Order: sequence, then C-alpha cells, then structure tokens
Amino acid sequence: MKNMCKLLLLFSFLGLIAMGCTNKEFNHIERSIKQQVQPAHLKTRFKFSFGPLCLTTIRGVVSLTDADEMAKRQLRNVSKVQVGVYEFSPEEDKDIDLKVPTAVIERLKKSGWEVFVRVKERDENVVVLFKELGKEKISLYVLSLHDEEVVIVEVVGNLEHMIEEALREKSLNHEDWIS
Repeated sequence: MKNMCKLLLLFSFLGLIAMGCTNKEFNHIERSIKQQVQPAHLKTRFKFSFGPLCLTTIRGVVSLTDADEMAKRQLRNVSKVQVGVYEFSPEEDKDIDLKVPTAVIERLKKSGWEVFVRVKERDENVVVLFKELGKEKISLYVLSLHDEEVVIVEVVGNLEHMIEEALREKSLNHEDWIS
C-alpha cells in the first residue's frame, strides 16, 4: 500500500510538470472567437494542454482505478489534448454573435482541416473539424459557442476507432458520418 501511494504521488508530480501551454493554432482560434463576440467579454475558466508525457501519467493513474474498460481503451489512443473553457461575464448582454468566425474556418481549411459536423441552434453553434496527420493519426477540433460559454477542444491520436466505437454504442453507422 505504501508503494502504491508513492507511485500515485510520482505520477501526479510528473503530470503536473508535464502540463503544457496551448499551441499557436489553438491560441489563434481563441483570440478570433474573443474578437467575434465583442463587445461581450469572455473570461477564461480554464485552459490546458496535455501531451504524451502527461497523458501517460494520467493513463497510469486511471489504470489503478475501477474506471470503465472502454474509457481506459480509448484513453490509450489519445496522444494530445488541448482544452479551453471560457464564460461570458454575468453582466453581458446575451444577444451575442454565436458563430465560429469564418476566418478561423478558412485558416484551418488552408492548413488541411476539413469540417466534419456543423450544428446551429438559436443559442448554440458547434463546429467539429478533423485533419489526418498520418496513416492512423487524426486531430479533431471541437468549437462550441453557447450563450453562456465557449469551449475549444483539440484531441490528437488514433481516433478513428474511438469514433467508430462511440457511434456503434449509439447504434449509428460510421459510414454515414465519416466519408
């Protein structure tokens, strides 16, 4: 038991020192969205980036828990995660332009990104983009603008199997979604 506690502390320490900053592309998206919603002000709730070292630490900690086997399997396929969650100031007028800036989409397309899914509702706008990085590696961006918050997520890894498994769990045919 004592060794298990030491191991858990070591993994936690390694995870903390391995946390990084978000990359240039992520920061550009963040700035563009903040400009798009002006005069409203977005406050950063949290923002982080996990690379391979930190994710290895997280996988080590998760393997010691009774987490769902599917979640453990899917976590093994992820090699990088960046997340930013931002909230609108409470005093802001809720009549905000909730669309992902066209300039962001165009810049990402020029870098090889493709729009996977768009969802537009009265109080929410979501765009999911993907980019193939190699034979089995995919990068996925999720940009979600809601009337109370904005969420930006990038996940990199062997995601095709993860997406297929998630669609299969929901009884959806992945050929209908992935071209």
